[in-house]
Amino acid sequence: MEISDAVEKELKATGGVLFGEETLVSRGSYNGNNFLAKNSSSEQPDERGYWPVERWILSLVEAQNPRKLKDEGLTRVQGQDFTFLDAVNACEELLLGKYRKMWPLLKVLDIGGEAVKKCKLLLAWKLGERIDHDNLKAMREDNQLRGLRNTEEFLDRCIDWEMNSDQNSQRRFQKTFIVENRKDCDRVFSTIMDAYRGSPDFWL
Repeated sequence: MEISDAVEKELKATGGVLFGEETLVSRGSYNGNNFLAKNSSSEQPDERGYWPVERWILSLVEAQNPRKLKDEGLTRVQGQDFTFLDAVNACEELLLGKYRKMWPLLKVLDIGGEAVKKCKLLLAWKLGERIDHDNLKAMREDNQLRGLRNTEEFLDRCIDWEMNSDQNSQRRFQKTFIVENRKDCDRVFSTIMDAYRGSPDFWL
């Protein structure tokens, strides 16, 4: 059966819902708390020395680990022998319409457990290091809130809710780059002014 036929049959059977299998991604930079899998001990890595510490939800991308596994990170369609990426490639309009480029990579992270002592990615290890509960409030106020009253105020400062929830955000907020004939000496000026005029990657 063709992938497109299998997708249409599945959607008809489920009332329009395409289910994905659990997608676990392993990392070599930190352990977990046995929330997603057995991953809290340094004695539980896979053959690469990695631990299953991330769950990706309906993922269209492969994990970019230094030591890769084929299709790691790609969600498989439940009950089928193909991935969600295969399904989207075969039925893009049916599944995602015009929003494929906006499809997010959602992750559930399981961070904690024993420290990874032989990890070259020191920053990643520090990010995954367990924070002592007694110091948690002070660290949150110093490193996250920084004078703000609470998490809600922090989120309001960080996130443009209107743009992130508006399905027409690209049409409303992204500006078109204006191409003009300029001499080489005007390149720096052009770079500065593009923030006001709009560039291909610039959003207001």
